[in-house]
Amino acid sequence: MKIRLFLVPVFLLASACSGVFAQPAAGPSSSVLEGYVRQGLSGNLALKQPRFAFEKSLLALKEAQGLFLPSAYLDFQYTAAKGGRTIEFPIGDLLNPVYRTLNQMAGSENFPTLKNESIQFLPNDFHTTRVVATQPLLNAEIYFNRKIKRELITFQQAEVKAYQRELVKQLKVAYYQYLRAGKAVEVYQSAMQLVRENLRLNEKLVKNQVALSANVARSRAERSKLEAQLLEAENNQRLAAYFFNSLLNQPFDTPITADTTLLTAPVESGATIALGDEGYATRREEITKLKSALRVNEYQVRMNKAYLLPTIGHSVEAGYQGFGFKYDGTQDYFLYGISLRWNLFRGLQNQFKVRQSLLDRQSLEAQQDAAEQQIQLQVQSAQYSLNTAARTLQSTRDALVDSEEFFRVTNRRYQEGQSLLIEFLDARNQLTNAQISRVLAQFQVLIRAAELEQATAAYALD
Repeated sequence: MKIRLFLVPVFLLASACSGVFAQPAAGPSSSVLEGYVRQGLSGNLALKQPRFAFEKSLLALKEAQGLFLPSAYLDFQYTAAKGGRTIEFPIGDLLNPVYRTLNQMAGSENFPTLKNESIQFLPNDFHTTRVVATQPLLNAEIYFNRKIKRELITFQQAEVKAYQRELVKQLKVAYYQYLRAGKAVEVYQSAMQLVRENLRLNEKLVKNQVALSANVARSRAERSKLEAQLLEAENNQRLAAYFFNSLLNQPFDTPITADTTLLTAPVESGATIALGDEGYATRREEITKLKSALRVNEYQVRMNKAYLLPTIGHSVEAGYQGFGFKYDGTQDYFLYGISLRWNLFRGLQNQFKVRQSLLDRQSLEAQQDAAEQQIQLQVQSAQYSLNTAARTLQSTRDALVDSEEFFRVTNRRYQEGQSLLIEFLDARNQLTNAQISRVLAQFQVLIRAAELEQATAAYALD
């Protein structure tokens, strides 16, 4: 019988899980599911957002490193002016009396008569063309800025991995839900065959005037109820497929390969983590992010304290300038300079910044302690949920065995005319409910294992 064939993997899974209730474990391996997980990690749309942030942090680090290199620029200026402020320079009034005296003494006109000059402040027909190169020699701000940018890469990388780990869990849970919906459809289809067979039997008995026509009406009503349940199960399977495909970023109607070995393979115990072991907390990306934020805070404190150091830089400038463009070498020039800037007093701003950063550090340390406690609680909750699901799976196996035996006896007695139709329908409903409970318990173990895997960071991310 099809129902008995369905029970075989159920018994295998129950016996396989009986030895792993005491410790958390990773879910059973499946090459099909692993392929879907890798596909989701590479193509999920929502995962692209943290990846963009990670790539942006890489570029920010390169930008910070570029601050240590020389910078050069070409500068050209030309001014043409007319009017504006002027300065009167009485050169004629100053020198003409002297020149006249000299001419009289020498009896010659060697010294000319000069006119007073009016010099315009705005330069007319004046140009400057230069190439300037600058480079910092000592600058604590850009030094710690590079360290902060490098640490932010670690932060963003942990952000990406945290979403990846959550995505892995969602993919596995969605895949299990799809398989669970498919198994529920199989259960209702099997029950539909029993009801249809019962309807044909009642129609035959009524035709031979052995049973009442009310039995036929009751069987038809039972068939209609099962058809509605089967339709709902098929809709649930379709919706589960749509959701799983959306996580993979592929069309909703893409066929999904069902790996039936997941129901026969035991829950692996190779990645077990005892409840007393807190090593999983160090593997969680949430803790990595907080530790990275603490290191960023440390660099910020040291950068704010670096105001005690001077800022030193030098520059080189070469070009030519003058009135009118002359290429005879008279306008060429070269300039080298070194600068030092030392902030002696800024109203205690830097000290206040240091105090603010120290308060931020205390806040981050408190967040880290709270996160570690939250992770421990999450792991313990996931562990207990897995244990409960495994024990429930064991109890549903016993209930299914009893329901199957009860239905077998009742069905035989009904066909022999020794039991009522209501007894047959009650046994059939009890069997169907036991099968559905068994399916739910099967995949609940797998779902809880996926949640524990995510809580303990047991899945190896690239």
